Amino acid sequence: MFGFYTTDGGHSFILSVVFLGAPAPVIWSANPDNPVTRNAILNFTSEGDLLLHEADGAIIWTTDTNSLSVAGMRLDDLGNLVLFDQNNTTVWQSLDHPTDTLVLGQSLCRGNNLSAKTSSTKWPGSRVYLSAELDGLQYSFKPAAYTQLFQATTTSTNATQTCYAFVNGSFGFPYKIFSIPLAGSVQLMRLESDGHLRVYEMGISYPDGFDVLSNFMNFCDYPLACGDFGVCSNGQCSCPSSNYFRLQNERHPDAGCIPLASISCDDMHDHKLIPLNNVSYFSYTTFQSLATESALKVSGCILAILLIGLLLQSSSFQSSSYGEDAGFPLHQFLFMLSYGKMQERRGTLFDGIPGIPKRFSFHELKAATSNFSMKLGAGGFGSVFKGTIGKETIAVKRLEGVNQGMEEFLAEVKTIGRIHQLNLVRLVGFCAEKSHRLLVYEYLSNGSLDNWIFHTSLVFTLSWKTRRNVMLAIARGLSYLHEECEEKIAHLHIKPQNILLDNKFNAKLSDFGLSKMINRDQSKHLSGWDQQSLKKADIYSFGIVMIEKICGRQNLDESQPEQSIHLISLLQEKAKSGQLFDLVDSSSDDMKSNVEEIMQTMKLALWCLQVDSSRRPLMSTVAKVLEGAVSMEATPDCIFVPSFASINTDVAGSISSYVSSESQLSGPR
Repeated sequence: MFGFYTTDGGHSFILSVVFLGAPAPVIWSANPDNPVTRNAILNFTSEGDLLLHEADGAIIWTTDTNSLSVAGMRLDDLGNLVLFDQNNTTVWQSLDHPTDTLVLGQSLCRGNNLSAKTSSTKWPGSRVYLSAELDGLQYSFKPAAYTQLFQATTTSTNATQTCYAFVNGSFGFPYKIFSIPLAGSVQLMRLESDGHLRVYEMGISYPDGFDVLSNFMNFCDYPLACGDFGVCSNGQCSCPSSNYFRLQNERHPDAGCIPLASISCDDMHDHKLIPLNNVSYFSYTTFQSLATESALKVSGCILAILLIGLLLQSSSFQSSSYGEDAGFPLHQFLFMLSYGKMQERRGTLFDGIPGIPKRFSFHELKAATSNFSMKLGAGGFGSVFKGTIGKETIAVKRLEGVNQGMEEFLAEVKTIGRIHQLNLVRLVGFCAEKSHRLLVYEYLSNGSLDNWIFHTSLVFTLSWKTRRNVMLAIARGLSYLHEECEEKIAHLHIKPQNILLDNKFNAKLSDFGLSKMINRDQSKHLSGWDQQSLKKADIYSFGIVMIEKICGRQNLDESQPEQSIHLISLLQEKAKSGQLFDLVDSSSDDMKSNVEEIMQTMKLALWCLQVDSSRRPLMSTVAKVLEGAVSMEATPDCIFVPSFASINTDVAGSISSYVSSESQLSGPR
């Protein structure tokens, strides 16, 4: 069954595929980390998108299939939700996007994870993941750097695998990484909140599930088997010291321990290390990484807070999949804490730069984005992925084509991180590690403007008031970048894809300051141009976006009749004949009822689109006109470039992507 599923009595809902009567009924969820309310709507649009949104219009989840010629949808016997085209060819299926469960016959492929569901008795968010790697299946735990690779057995030295299937009798096909009882009926495999990977079968003798990892891991071998601060010994959970900790739940010792006093760096003379005798870890390498990640920096001092479960020497654990079992006497344990402190200090070198945002490791962002599995979009600067850090939802941009060294990159991050303005997307942090360059931004739930003005969804059309407010917000943001911030910035990529909307449709401009980081072919056009010329190019691009919002179509739209493909050419003709209103988006009655204001705004856009860049207004002037603080002067004569072939000789044309290689201003770059 496919529909809305609730576990809290009907207060929130998750769009799910459910096996009725099964011991583990939910096998796939569209929005597991973002439940919706009772008034949410699932819409199968005429363009072929499956779109889940709240009653206020905020998009929660989408298949993003509006360009794939979808003809229909079906749910098959495996519980696979399929979108298919007119040739009955699958163009999207839920089996390719697993959440926490696999069904018999399903594969786990690189780029996807099994992510354990949350549990109120364990932890507030998912911490356990199982992912496909080239040389096996990797079991991971965050925030500690705990990873364990279960390798595929092969005689070839260069064999790589991108998908591992759950087949009858094993998991890992074409390799037999894990053995599983043969199926007699429907079988499901689930990665659960306690970190165990279990197989369930309808009407079979293991109702509590078959533990897939039982041949590799004992109870105490699982990260946080005994919760935060818990100590695991012979399958039993306890706290390190009754003087300093108590069990969070006496009936459930595995729920972890609670400190009896707050932990901080104040009054350091009252703190001391508690010796834990006979402590051992899986391997030297694993412990080294864990100790580094578990050292918590607070107000300039290091606290050795062990958030990982401790494994006592009496455990019988021995497994070649972890390497040799290494016992650490206390002096070695303290040495490893010192190593962790050294690594922490090395990392804080970046934090010493005034004004720089938070620095994340690549591992942290990989875990936060579930191995970059939920893609929000892509453009010339790179791809953007949705993620979660603590309770905050984030958008992680993985930059491509960065040719800068570390110092230059940090300098640019420092510049962007210092910019704080209501209409500019906030930079939360960054990653600069080896070849990895990533930027972490605040997440805006309604996505980019192009999804709302180009009619990719028929849910509803933006009102004129909302469109005008978006124009004003971006004008204010650009005005700040051009004229107010300490280091003046020309954006160079003003387009609907870089205008983001929050849950109330407030607009913010993204990707400012990135042009200097990227080595682009377009850079040859920029050399020798002064900041004033580049800002004028931004103003031209803003004029294009204004017209696109008013007309509800892209500047270059090849689906239009030949004489209407280029919106700016059409705009020129309509302006000369006094028929500008013919171009206004006709899908909204609200637009038709605001004729006078819309016409004034179109004239303002024409002012921004002057070929003579010296005649274009400042962005601060544009903002004041939109605010109604000043009246626009007599509309200047609108002189447009006579042919698109010659536009690349103009500053605005070169930046605005009207050169032959990039002819669509609002397209991805």
